[in-house]
Amino acid sequence: MHRPVSPFRRLLSFAAVFVLLFSFLFSGCHQLLPPPPVSTHEPGSYVENIDALDVYYRFIYTLESAEIEKRIINANDLYGILSSTLSTVKYSRSGETVRLLYRERAPFVFFFYPAYDYYDGANYYYQYDGNWFADSTNRHAYYLTPDFLGIPVDIFSNYDITFNGLYKNGDEYILKIQGKHHETGMLCEITGKADNTLSITLLEIIEEYSSKNDRIDQKRTVIEYKNINGDIEIEPPSSLDFDEVTYFTH
Repeated sequence: MHRPVSPFRRLLSFAAVFVLLFSFLFSGCHQLLPPPPVSTHEPGSYVENIDALDVYYRFIYTLESAEIEKRIINANDLYGILSSTLSTVKYSRSGETVRLLYRERAPFVFFFYPAYDYYDGANYYYQYDGNWFADSTNRHAYYLTPDFLGIPVDIFSNYDITFNGLYKNGDEYILKIQGKHHETGMLCEITGKADNTLSITLLEIIEEYSSKNDRIDQKRTVIEYKNINGDIEIEPPSSLDFDEVTYFTH
């Protein structure tokens, strides 16, 4: 059996139709401003003996538990706004045992609050049309990787890193990483905040890209980290009845 299309994807189809109608009705009434340039502002005193990527790698590969919110926003037009995503993750790793709660929704579609998906270390449980399904094929594994929980790995493979610095500003540290795309020359800037123990509390990733009308647009990813390596209790969603689950094994 194949996993059915998620209601989130169906919702985006509805949003696309809404955007086309809205754009037709209001085209010419409002012109979007171009995105701001990548910042070159220095936010504090420069730290000589450690750089931003050192701090990031040390943090992401020692992250054993956290509550994470990840927003991906393309705010250059109405479709970009409505197709933005907000992923909420609560996970805990103890040795080889990992448990996870995960939900993706459209933050600008206020009525859409799907049930959390749940991973118990063996099966990934998700709800579709009011029914619960379980997947044991490890397709859930992506949600536990640094590629999802932190900076996407394609940034490191597609961009030449042109700046990698760490600043101290009062009781917190500021991470600054900038890159230039190998082929297009478009820019990427990563700004992060870390506490006085160098645990990262916020990452903001801004990537430039060319739109169809040759305008330079931006994709913005914001990741917030809370309860870092804390004692996090993860319970199955209240609507999950294990006796009523349909299991997928391949």
